[in-house]
Amino acid sequence: MDSDSIFQLTRRSFVAAFAAWAAAARAQDEGKGCAVILLHAKSSGPQSLAALAKKMQPACAGRAVEMPWSSRRAADKAGGDALREIAAQAKALRYQGYKRIVVLGQGLGANAAFAYAAKGDVDAVVALGGDGAAAPASFAALPALAPQIAQHVPVLWLVGSNDPLRERGEDFAFAKAPPHPASKFQLLKSDLGNAPEAAAGPIQEWIKALD
Repeated sequence: MDSDSIFQLTRRSFVAAFAAWAAAARAQDEGKGCAVILLHAKSSGPQSLAALAKKMQPACAGRAVEMPWSSRRAADKAGGDALREIAAQAKALRYQGYKRIVVLGQGLGANAAFAYAAKGDVDAVVALGGDGAAAPASFAALPALAPQIAQHVPVLWLVGSNDPLRERGEDFAFAKAPPHPASKFQLLKSDLGNAPEAAAGPIQEWIKALD
């Protein structure tokens, strides 16, 4: 084999190797662009949000975590512990290379997400309803939590058809959050209490619009 043939073979091998590396890098970036930490409602558990986490996979990698107020952790109610647990999850996801961290909460989990968004490492917050009368042992009520959200954090607040917060509207707490051009309050026709995965579509659309 002459030197020109060797050069061409080496060149083709290099190009192929570079293309494979670039494809792998793109796949890694796409796969680790976004991760969502899902916080369940009071007296339920992470399994209640498992279907939603799965449906969100096209937009974000989902991680439903068990919070101190779950039915299996009835003796552990401290809100401060919850915030530390959320912070640990966010730190682990950053370490894995995720660029955007979204904290999603349902019911009391929404209150926790807002409390964490005041000072925690988070890029966006999604609330499925919320606990309008949070217990003193956990978090403050939503109208008190919303203004504490960091200015740079956009909020998507979804309220289902049977949610008691529906009648209170966005002035109850959403309007009290720091203004952000990407923040959105949306009423849905479905009952998010029984089927939170129904919110997957609006959530994915909103997250993609953040890019």
